[in-house]
This record gives sequence, structure tokens and C-alpha cells, in this order.
Amino acid sequence: YLEAAVEYEQDQLEQMCQYCEEVCANDDGGDRRLRRLEDDLKVSCDSCVDECEKIENMEDNGYVEASEFIECQQIGEDDDGTEYFAGAMC
Repeated sequence: YLEAAVEYEQDQLEQMCQYCEEVCANDDGGDRRLRRLEDDLKVSCDSCVDECEKIENMEDNGYVEASEFIECQQIGEDDDGTEYFAGAMC
């Protein structure tokens, strides 16, 4: 369930940012309003440009998408061999 929910949200975010880039980023500011996409995805041109730019720059600033830790995986190891894992269920 968790994997399906994350995939759905990522698809919605990707659609919003693509739409935002194509329509809102090129808007001269005179027509900024709430726009509705297919599947009732609402996009506010007043906030989506900033939000999508921040999301795009997160990896460059050292952030890791939390959804990458849905499955249990090793995230580190100490010098003494102690291994550390992260995930929804480990």
C-alpha cells in the first residue's frame, strides 16, 4: 500500500510541476490564479513555481527523498562493522 500511495503522490507532483513549468512559469503575472488539471489536480500558479524549484534543488542541498526508504536498506556502517538500516519496516 505504501509503495502505491507514494507512487501516486509522486505522479501527482510530477504532473503539477510539469504543468507549472509549461504554463505558470511563462505567465507574466497578469493571469495567476488557481488552475484545474485533469483528475481534479489543482495548481496554484502563485505557489507552484517556488515549490517545484525547491523540490528540484533538494538533492543538490543534501536532502534525500524519504520515499527512497520504503524498503529496508543499509544507510551506513561504523568502523567497528555495526551496520545501520532505515525503512518503513526493517
